[in-house]
Amino acid sequence: MRTEACNEWRRSGKKSREMYVTLQDVHNIRKEFLPEYQFGSLSDMESLRAEFVCQQTLPERERTLLFVKTETEAIEGYPELTDTHFVAVIQNDHQRQALQRHGSSGICIDATHCVTRYKKIYLVTLMVLDDSERGVPVAHCLVNHEDTPSMELFFITLLPQLRSLTVLWFLSDDAPAFYNAWLKVVRGETKKLLCIWHVLKNVNAGIQIRTMPNAAVAQNLKFLFRAVMYSHTEEACADAVRDLRQALMSAGECSGIFGKYLFESCWAVGFSGPPRMSHVY
Repeated sequence: MRTEACNEWRRSGKKSREMYVTLQDVHNIRKEFLPEYQFGSLSDMESLRAEFVCQQTLPERERTLLFVKTETEAIEGYPELTDTHFVAVIQNDHQRQALQRHGSSGICIDATHCVTRYKKIYLVTLMVLDDSERGVPVAHCLVNHEDTPSMELFFITLLPQLRSLTVLWFLSDDAPAFYNAWLKVVRGETKKLLCIWHVLKNVNAGIQIRTMPNAAVAQNLKFLFRAVMYSHTEEACADAVRDLRQALMSAGECSGIFGKYLFESCWAVGFSGPPRMSHVY
């Protein structure tokens, strides 16, 4: 409506102040004089809540908003969710079918940050792999807190669909919120895998930080870690893990946070067995 009004003023040919009004002007006025209408505000969330209520009258396959919790409401039985939590679960019928068709192999999940005008709201995407091993988004969740209680609500909303699946692995970054919420809601034995992109990011950061004064040691550890990551057979992986473990023991304190990260995150228990990385799996 604002765009149409601005265009109409320009087409009128009148040399008045309204002719020069832009959407940025409208935004600045709203931000200064109507602070309750800022991005991510209560009005936006209440509009989403109203849309959710309206969709309850539609057939199930036509609904896209499965759940909405605004910042002003509390949910009985979930004391961890305060009045500062916002959660909205989004899924269409095509995504529901894709989850049922491909979800038993494994689940991938990650969140994006600062990709929309709502800077304090994160978009969490649940994905599966199709027959060609390409990622297919099967559900989305908008949250303002990327924590375990918010993710629990996400999975609880999808639980009627997840009950019929036997998910073999769960892939995410090494933050505990996603996997902890999954185990609490689904209650199944699902293998935890780490996203290799996040692992490499953390590994590179750990090696570059000035806790490893010996550059040669850092490069050697990085080389051995990549040998583990790109192993094609179980035997090659076991040999690479043995070499990496010996190098870390030789480096001692020089391995710094890199060795601690490998020990605590990339392996389930110490260095026994293959690491929990998607490439190795």
